Amino acid sequence: FARLSSIVAAFHRGESQIALRIMNAAEHHVQDDHRVTDFSKVGVLVLEGTWSHLVEGSDARVYLQTNFNETLAHRKARARDPITPFTEMVLSIEHVKLDLISQKADLLVAMDGALTQEAAHKCCCH
Repeated sequence: FARLSSIVAAFHRGESQIALRIMNAAEHHVQDDHRVTDFSKVGVLVLEGTWSHLVEGSDARVYLQTNFNETLAHRKARARDPITPFTEMVLSIEHVKLDLISQKADLLVAMDGALTQEAAHKCCCH
């Protein structure tokens, strides 16, 4: 997460040109070349991903709450990876860890987009 944290830090410093590594989703890998991206007209930087809460320097951490069955159904619908007993075991372990990470979120959002009771409390009681 150090690389992503450095990108967030550069964004906060107001750097207008930031080198990004490119994800090649079709080939399932991150390309080694870096592309300089113009951030001069960008006011908000959004990091999306299961473990993005671990990136340093975020102004707000939004956590999309899902349960194991919702995540499994979403993965099946995406059909990106085969679903095996091993995959299900990993998802189960991830959900335990993600529940702990969710406690550090500034905003908790349910799958239907509603703020959870905890989210309303956090937003009002900072």
